[in-house]
Amino acid sequence: PERNNAIIRPLLPFTREEIVQYVTDNKLRWVEDSSNASDKYTRNYIRNQLIPAAEKLFPALKGNLLDNLRRFSEVNELYQQAIARTRKKLVIADGDGFKIPVAALINSQPIETIVFECFHPFGFHSPQVPELLALCSATSGKRVSSATHTVTRNRNWLLIHAHKSKNEPAVIVIEKKDATVEFSGGKLHFNHLDKKPFHIHKNSCIALLDARLLQFPLLLRKWKPGDYFYPFGMEKKKKVARFLIDQKCSALEKEKVYVLEMNKKILWIVGLRIDNRFRVNENTKEAWEIELVGGN
Repeated sequence: PERNNAIIRPLLPFTREEIVQYVTDNKLRWVEDSSNASDKYTRNYIRNQLIPAAEKLFPALKGNLLDNLRRFSEVNELYQQAIARTRKKLVIADGDGFKIPVAALINSQPIETIVFECFHPFGFHSPQVPELLALCSATSGKRVSSATHTVTRNRNWLLIHAHKSKNEPAVIVIEKKDATVEFSGGKLHFNHLDKKPFHIHKNSCIALLDARLLQFPLLLRKWKPGDYFYPFGMEKKKKVARFLIDQKCSALEKEKVYVLEMNKKILWIVGLRIDNRFRVNENTKEAWEIELVGGN
């Protein structure tokens, strides 16, 4: 291209003959790269052998090539403008990722080109286009990955998320002195309350727990199969997996779910529901208010 970020090639529109004529007329000195004369380089073979041979059959070859290059450049500009408009309609920002409506995607034409252009910025290449198309008719939970991102079918959407860093420990230990704890799901702010009345928040990102029932250290970790808790307001235990299904969490959303644990008992499915056993009540004298900030 004539311009590629910081690289500018101002002489592309001119032939070698025009450039040589200009520097000769203006008595300019120039340096000739010795490799230009060697046909062992493909570019030189085309320049020195192939084009002269073709010009014997098509004398206007060079002029036609230059005209075509200009037209192709303008065609590419129009193509990029159209793709940008299509991406804007289809690729929707969604928290820390993106989502694409399946129905709108499969009704777009030309479908293979649009699928390639929508997913290419996320590290997907043309050989993966058939897999991405198959995802449009797959069941929820099916996924396709690139080196940097994963696309997951979730009901009527294709969800796109970057691969998470694997540097975070499997379990984060929280001591009583810790006021703020950072993890991949956001930040937890801990606030000790010793005065009534305690305000019961409707916001599921704030957990209010009876301080006398808590023993530090607490553990923060991803949920796992077999976990169970007693959802707030219920006397019976429930599998975390079942609870997440009832909450209609997608496969990707489930992967992001953390639990706050003490002595192998779950206190809080972070950002969703506290355990009924640790709620505050009329006998509570002190409480821990834990707020999730930055979670999705």
